[in-house]
Amino acid sequence: MQSTLDAERPDLVVEAPSKQGVDEVLEVVISRKIPCMVPLGNHYDESEMTRQGAYYLVNTFDIE
Repeated sequence: MQSTLDAERPDLVVEAPSKQGVDEVLEVVISRKIPCMVPLGNHYDESEMTRQGAYYLVNTFDIE
């Protein structure tokens, strides 16, 4: 993740919430002060995480 961000130097990171990995990705992105967004969509029917669960997970981070 670190080397990808170093190489790509993104202006924005879009991360789809899931139970695996979203916390690690958001911690790195937030610590680097890279703007990020987490879209909440209709794909939760195919996921282990509910829409409400994704909402609560994302709100545990200090995303500006």
